[in-house]
Amino acid sequence: MYPPTDRQLEFLKKLGYSGEPPISKQEASFLIDGRKAGKKAEALEKAMLKARSKAEASWFKDQRHYAKMEIQQARDSDGVIAGFIIRIGRTCDGAKRYHGAFLPTHVAMKNPKLLPPYEGICQYGKCECEYEEMLKDEKISMDTPMILGPNKITTIGKHRRSRHGCARTLLLLAFIAFIVYLVVRYMGS
Repeated sequence: MYPPTDRQLEFLKKLGYSGEPPISKQEASFLIDGRKAGKKAEALEKAMLKARSKAEASWFKDQRHYAKMEIQQARDSDGVIAGFIIRIGRTCDGAKRYHGAFLPTHVAMKNPKLLPPYEGICQYGKCECEYEEMLKDEKISMDTPMILGPNKITTIGKHRRSRHGCARTLLLLAFIAFIVYLVVRYMGS
């Protein structure tokens, strides 16, 4: 979708339109054609906003469907696709916490809404959010944010340490128990 040109906006002003500004060239053309035909600005604005609302709902539904297809493809890749790197657009401030974050495939399968667009944040005609597949062979920095669930973000390095921390603790406890066993056995003989 392309924003209206300055020329279109100026022409609309000359035609006496001062309502909700158009967000696309198509909307601007619709308003210009309507004003040229003598239609009232209020009626045109109402029709434009109704069409925009319908287009926005369709856009959001299509984008969510596309995201689900991407997740399905990642799931069916037998581990070749490790997940997604998310890039948040300039106008979607409410989702900035996800910018540059890695979303693992298994997390995306449980929470497909973690891929953009984000409901209540991303807006039709303004959203520039995107994501790209991350293959298992690609290197990723340990300080890259990693999404573990809704509002659960850590770094890849912290996640790896915590995942292995439990095993290390159990190994250390087993070693200490073995030493105590040897000391008790030695002292008992």
